Amino acid sequence: MIDPFTTAVGLAAKLLGDAFGPKLKAWAKGSEPRQLVKLLKAEHPAAPKLLLQPAVLLELWWYSRYGELREAELLAALRPIVADAQERQALADAIRTTQWRVVPRDAQLHWELLCLRRELQEAQAAGHVALLTEMEAAIERALAAVRPRLSVVRGLLAETDPFVDRDSELAEADACIADDGGPEEASARVLSCSGMPGVGSSALGLRLAHRHAERFPGGALYADFRRANGEQRSPEEVAAQLLRDVGVVPEAIPSDATAQLGTLRSLLAETPFLLLLDNVRQEEDVRPLIPANRASVVIATSGAALAGITIARLVPLRPLADADGLALLRRLVGPRVTQQPDAAGEIVRACQGLPLALSLAGARLRRRPQLTLSAYARTLADERQRLASLADGKRALSAAFAASTSGLGQPERRLLLLLAALDVGVIEPSICAALLDGEEAAATAALEGLEDEGLLTSAADGRWSMHGLLRLWARECAERELEQDVITSANDRRVRWLVEAANARSTGTPVED
Repeated sequence: MIDPFTTAVGLAAKLLGDAFGPKLKAWAKGSEPRQLVKLLKAEHPAAPKLLLQPAVLLELWWYSRYGELREAELLAALRPIVADAQERQALADAIRTTQWRVVPRDAQLHWELLCLRRELQEAQAAGHVALLTEMEAAIERALAAVRPRLSVVRGLLAETDPFVDRDSELAEADACIADDGGPEEASARVLSCSGMPGVGSSALGLRLAHRHAERFPGGALYADFRRANGEQRSPEEVAAQLLRDVGVVPEAIPSDATAQLGTLRSLLAETPFLLLLDNVRQEEDVRPLIPANRASVVIATSGAALAGITIARLVPLRPLADADGLALLRRLVGPRVTQQPDAAGEIVRACQGLPLALSLAGARLRRRPQLTLSAYARTLADERQRLASLADGKRALSAAFAASTSGLGQPERRLLLLLAALDVGVIEPSICAALLDGEEAAATAALEGLEDEGLLTSAADGRWSMHGLLRLWARECAERELEQDVITSANDRRVRWLVEAANARSTGTPVED
């Protein structure tokens, strides 16, 4: 005897093509609804027809996956199959008492429903509207039922370090998050918190995320683009992590990287989420993760401002003023700062406004209560010991610098090390061209690359500057990585350029590169 369900499924699969056909065939072969029909058809002649009605099929699938029979929806879906109301009720009761269901988590069920709806929409776009309208409506009802039961994801790290100042940056960022952009905006709001390594962009992003997390029904998600060894993760890796965070079981995550990103965007488009993307390297890391939901917010922390994302609000961070640095050290160390104000001031100045350096200094003093602030200040005053003393266990300022420079190109890294090794104070393209023994255009590109990574700061006069602690670290790297004759040759070219520049100023002749 020909199985009418198999016949109907085969025809429907052929009509629907690659988008929805395979899913429908999977339902037909060994699915829980079909197992149910086999159990019921002996006592209920109408049972085989259950699998011919899309709305009934979805109700049975829902029951199999969640273990809840939505009786009103099922009875309405049975009406075209069973005319008599008592027979419909009897069939619904029989379905309820048959033990055959498998119960997953709400988050997994929600994900499966979203995937089904996306495939239905793809099939509708191909022109198969009439066959799918009823099932799509049923899926929408199922989504409306499961969403209120979803747990809110709270994946943010805890704030473990004190936070001072940044009032103006917080106010600007708060205004951006509060502004939903209006109905014409189709994408999430993006906030770019940027600054040099150790300046506190991650801490600011985390503070903002905690301040606003309760406003997002979907929850707040956190992803670090930097691995523990300093290597960068890809957007696809981050997407797979976020899918797991919102409840998708690993075996259900698509193996294809592009599909992972698409599935994540589909999920994030449903409900407003807050995403904190930490240690982003470049704009291309963020673009594929931005939800198409104007009620969502993406906070990205990076060395460089993500200016190429035109919808992003840029929030650059500068090193702390001495007064704020002293306030941070006081919160870390306590009364000892008040008791030894001069030594505390020296420590703050040695840390040069970097919250990470101050945090490491405070941790070192807390761990060693017998260490006086005066003795520690003397250690930090010695440039040869300063970086080694700004460390606490596995945390170290040098490690932050190393991670932030690991992705530099060869010209940028070479220039950074030469600038530090020769202690170049006035950094401008012409002298950098001399150091690199190249054209000024190439030197400018290298300078801008370093600025893009948050390693140099540009001024209005066309010059750049390097933070003192970063300069110390780069000088140590130069001693390890560069041959002495390389440094000597670069210095000879710099001296020659300086002499030519001085002669040119006295005669009014332009200096050639």
